[in-house]
Amino acid sequence: MRTPLPPRKTLIGLTLIAVTICFGMAIWQLSRLQARRRANAAALAQRDLPTIELGGGTSAMLENRRVRLEGHYDLTHPILLRQFYHEGAPGVRVVMPLIPTQGDTATLVLRGFLPSADGMRVDLSLLPDPGPVLVEGVAFRIPETTDSGGRLKDRGLLTWRRLDRGEVSRLLSYPVREIYVLQERVESTGGRMFRLEPPPLDDGPHLSYAFQWTAFGVTALVVGVILSKKS
Repeated sequence: MRTPLPPRKTLIGLTLIAVTICFGMAIWQLSRLQARRRANAAALAQRDLPTIELGGGTSAMLENRRVRLEGHYDLTHPILLRQFYHEGAPGVRVVMPLIPTQGDTATLVLRGFLPSADGMRVDLSLLPDPGPVLVEGVAFRIPETTDSGGRLKDRGLLTWRRLDRGEVSRLLSYPVREIYVLQERVESTGGRMFRLEPPPLDDGPHLSYAFQWTAFGVTALVVGVILSKKS
């Protein structure tokens, strides 16, 4: 027995609701795309500014700025970010606090990528202890995450999935800036450590999502019209 269709007015109403929701989501994704493009343009403008010595200034002022800082690494507190990949190979991203030559506030430096078979364990003795260093790179804000950075302790090895501002403060006994620096030039390690690129400033998925929601809206409209004619 064939199930009867709802009344035409009901179908029209449901169709209008579905179309409105789909087109509304498409417009929202386009607005997010425009916001992202504005943010990307602002970030590029910041990166095009001259390199500054990392001294005073708030994190907001330093975001996406090219900075230069001097000091020595605290090798006793490495921060290993696990389960990353570089050119298809698993490994870790190595972050270390840099104690400044002047002042008492350290800065986290993302030194680069070290290959690791399990994406967690690396021999940090392979890294040189260069003593005083001059680091240049791009500054980024350390985020606050909902899971404390994905902290994991396995057989005595402490790793994180991502940086977390609160975890960094709890780990270190000295003050740390709210930004980290992505080092642009890695030290000579016999080819063991690889340089990392800044996060891409692209459009993200918003345009494709807008197309998808538009397609859903058109489909809902066509189906609604056909069913309304049959009711």
